Amino acid sequence: MQVFHIIDTHGDPTKSKFCFFAIAPVCRKKMLPLNILSGFLSHAFSTFASRKFLFVEKTTNKSLTPFGKLAKELKPTHKTKTPAKIFSLPTPSWVVLCFTTVLFSIASFGQLPNYGVPHGQVQQNNNNSIHSHNGQDSYREVETIKKETKKTKPKAVSASRFRFSDVNSVDYKLNAGNYFKAFNEINTMLSADTSITTKRAVYIVENAYLKDKLPYDQYLKIIQKKVDLIKYILKKEKLDSSNPDAIHYAIQKLYSDTLYIKQPNGTIKTIKPFHYDFNDPFGEKDPTKNLVTKLLVTGSGQCRSMPLLYMILAEEFKIKSYVSYSPQHSFIKFQTKNGNWYNFETTNGRLTTDAFVLGSGFIKSEALKSGIYNEPHNAKQVVANLFIDLANNYQEQFGYDNFQQKCVDQNIKYNPNYVYSKVVQSNYQTALTDLALAQENYPLLEYIPYYPFIVEQFKKRDAFYDDLDNSGFTSMPQEAYTEWLKSLKQGQEKQNSNDLKIKFTNQIKQ
Repeated sequence: MQVFHIIDTHGDPTKSKFCFFAIAPVCRKKMLPLNILSGFLSHAFSTFASRKFLFVEKTTNKSLTPFGKLAKELKPTHKTKTPAKIFSLPTPSWVVLCFTTVLFSIASFGQLPNYGVPHGQVQQNNNNSIHSHNGQDSYREVETIKKETKKTKPKAVSASRFRFSDVNSVDYKLNAGNYFKAFNEINTMLSADTSITTKRAVYIVENAYLKDKLPYDQYLKIIQKKVDLIKYILKKEKLDSSNPDAIHYAIQKLYSDTLYIKQPNGTIKTIKPFHYDFNDPFGEKDPTKNLVTKLLVTGSGQCRSMPLLYMILAEEFKIKSYVSYSPQHSFIKFQTKNGNWYNFETTNGRLTTDAFVLGSGFIKSEALKSGIYNEPHNAKQVVANLFIDLANNYQEQFGYDNFQQKCVDQNIKYNPNYVYSKVVQSNYQTALTDLALAQENYPLLEYIPYYPFIVEQFKKRDAFYDDLDNSGFTSMPQEAYTEWLKSLKQGQEKQNSNDLKIKFTNQIKQ
């Protein structure tokens, strides 16, 4: 006696056809006529099985045969709605069943069924290329595909996997205006050219992120205290306060040395140097760690806030400093009176060489050629780069919309070589691509060529990523970044840094 399970296959002819061939070898000994006819009758039996939504799976001694296992692998997530039934048939009954199937097939269709590609689907060859058709047939095929997609998926537009801004939300209505004000003020500042101030630009960007809760007068008072400390250092060490090199030297003391200041009452006030915050240095968990205002209040910061504060303090003394970039990092460059360029690493208060910057191992030759890394950016360019900070903060708070593109456009206008504008633009295009897919309820990959606007969005996105890749952009892992910074205090890099400090100090005090 043979025991079988009957399982719903939703009329999948491929599965039905497979099942018939699976039965024949198993029944070879007792069902010789069925074995002989199996090849001829496979199409007919498949038709019968698909029409009746049946899938036959043999079991022996309550365990699945290899054919049953293979059958399950065709669609492992499928859960049948038809309860399993157990029945037995005598051997002659199978012969009768097969001949009845042939008659059923011929009577219904006039010919044996042809298992080609179902109408409305895309045939795929061995190399996975997509075949399309021309003329009216192509139009009908596209429409059929779209109708079939709507049948198998809910009509409602899927939510994009990226968050987009909701202009009707309470948060947006209350706080988005702060970003627009900041955008307009920075744009006006850059257009006027003569009114550029990093101090003000940093404040309006960070105040927008803090929802207009950052008192400007307190911000100015804290900066003024740092200016007073610099003046104190110049006076204590009897340095010329009109010498730009001496001012750079004094600013750097705030990043490297502990200061002991005698108070009027005779007590000594200890002021520790700014120090690097190794806890969440990229601000992935807490974006406020990137803020200059956080550095001013807590004394700890990271590679965005620390160079920006250096530039702010340099501007207070009307001297020039520059911010330079490397993968996941920024640092200070400045030029002495005799024309020598120095790098100052604000995260550990040390002068560095270009070799140290290049020694991270993450700067490609393409990046040096394109100029995205290790090049000095002046105050105007740095203020323009704050458009990208504004875009990132806006996206983090509200989601994506065309504000990101507006910020990118203005940044490129004033500083076309800032690599992180390319990053923001690529991310924005990725979000738009996902939105286009969501609006069509994420069609299957083979159907995408039938949605021209999705295809165009993919091309647009890929073009931005190609531009980013060709520039030599590299992302540096946090672990590698931390180890690289620590290496400045070790071995040859430490010695090189000490030599530079001696050279620079002697030059000032001569």
